[in-house]
Amino acid sequence: MAYDALAELPQHFSTIPKRHDRELKAHVDALRFDENWYKVIGGDRDEGAVTV
Repeated sequence: MAYDALAELPQHFSTIPKRHDRELKAHVDALRFDENWYKVIGGDRDEGAVTV
């Protein structure tokens, strides 16, 4: 629900980043494979994600 709410914000509040930290993205992408401890919601198109 948090990810969906962020995605619905007007563009002047929240937009897809033009650049992102590659090291942070690599860590988030690695968390996708550890389904026992983490759930990554969104971020499939580099638009941002919520990690639970």
